[in-house]
Amino acid sequence: MQWKAKLMKPFDLYEISRIRPYLMGIATLWITFYHSKYLNLFNSAFLTKTRLLGLFTRIESIGNCGVDLFFFLSGLGLYFSYARLQEEDPHPLKSFYQRRYGKILLPILLVTVVTFGLIQVDDLANWAGGV
Repeated sequence: MQWKAKLMKPFDLYEISRIRPYLMGIATLWITFYHSKYLNLFNSAFLTKTRLLGLFTRIESIGNCGVDLFFFLSGLGLYFSYARLQEEDPHPLKSFYQRRYGKILLPILLVTVVTFGLIQVDDLANWAGGV
């Protein structure tokens, strides 16, 4: 009857939060394995000889679950970040978005500048999808 007591225990997000970095690492590897089919790793003689090809094929077939896990864990991190701000700050929503923009804005600008710097654009209207 102990297993029933464990199953009936309330769900605690803090338990997941303690191991969140490890789970995010697993999700990242899972996504990497999923995308490794494009690197032609599944035709490897090593995988065939060691009988790991079946394992890799199974991981690759459910690769979307790795993305779902990663998004869930990212959302969980954002939830705890906001919950901590609610205790400390009189305007937690404003502070939360200021922190998010502060962390996201510079990488977005950098990627945008590099991307537009590398793309050769002959006709800007044509590139943007205009007629």
